[in-house]
Amino acid sequence: MNAVVYSVAGASGQAFLDAIDGCSSVESIKAMLAAEPGVVLCRGRFNRDALFFAARKGRCDVLALLLGDGAEVLLEAKNDHGFTGMQCTRTCVHVCMRIHSSPLGAHFPFLITH
Repeated sequence: MNAVVYSVAGASGQAFLDAIDGCSSVESIKAMLAAEPGVVLCRGRFNRDALFFAARKGRCDVLALLLGDGAEVLLEAKNDHGFTGMQCTRTCVHVCMRIHSSPLGAHFPFLITH
């Protein structure tokens, strides 16, 4: 089942994804979420979501923040190519190892680390 995810119109959604992708501090990402809670569900180019950008950078701290702030619906949401953001990331072995060895590992059983 593919979850329904809404795009945030305007610059706030793109700024949020850029902050995650650009490795902004967790505090600044928290501030963005506090200012506009719905931004956690925004999608970027190719329908990529916040979990994709955080996982791609190996940001376990941001993944934990997002999952605690309503992004769990994104775990099942698929991009334009039919994959979830986390499935796209599993090809990056170093990212998979970092996530798997963190407390978040239980959320992502499909991450193959060997």
